[in-house]
This record gives sequence, structure tokens and C-alpha cells, in this order.
Amino acid sequence: MNQIVNQKPSYQMQEGNRKIDENEFFQDLTTLMDNPTFVRFFEKHMSNWIEVKSSVTYMKLYKEFQDKYKEINGEKLDKSIVVFLLCKIMRDKQLRPFSIKTIDEVYDNKKKNFIDEFKQFLSSQNNLLLDVNM
Repeated sequence: MNQIVNQKPSYQMQEGNRKIDENEFFQDLTTLMDNPTFVRFFEKHMSNWIEVKSSVTYMKLYKEFQDKYKEINGEKLDKSIVVFLLCKIMRDKQLRPFSIKTIDEVYDNKKKNFIDEFKQFLSSQNNLLLDVNM
């Protein structure tokens, strides 16, 4: 690493700063990686691909619930309620695999909407329960 960095450090810094200035991804990346809270989260919960996928799934679900609640109610959903919902979903033997699969599909197919799929799934589960109870 020293051999790469020590070649022309002033040129490298100038070029790196130019790339940061011109590239939103690098701006966001450097901001995140300079944030001690994010770095701690990254090191603690994203040390292998399974943890990365799990963390991203939780993040996406968190954001989906936050966004939908705000769209409906015009205010932010309390984080304790979001965590309650996440725990309920991830502990349920039907909701967990459905949610993970659907989040995968949302990322693979931008046309899919998690909340729409979730409502449809809950509705079909409710209909199944109603059919069983009749």
C-alpha cells in the first residue's frame, strides 16, 4: 500500500479530491466511511455476505415502513414501532421468507413495490384464515 500511496501523494490527493467533487457515489461513500456510527455498524454487522444481505434487508424494510407511514400520515413513524414490526416479520415463519424474497425481487425488479406485495400477501393470508374458520 505504501508503494502505491507514496508515488506522488500530492497528485493522488488532487485527483482523488476531483473524483470526490465530481462523483456523488464517492461523496456518499466517504461521508459514510468517515462516520464513526456507520463504521461501527459496518464492522459489527457486515463482516460477511450473509450479514451484508441481512443488514440491507432490514434497512430496506425499515425504509419501506417509514416511507409508507409518512405518505399516509404526513409524519415520521417512531423507530420503536418500526423495530417492533421488523421483529414481528422476522420471527414469523411465513412473513420472514416472504419479506426476504420480496426485498430481493424489489432490488432485482425496480417495478416491484414491497408494500403493495406485502398488503397482497397479508390479504391472501387473511383469506386463507377466513376459509379455514368457515
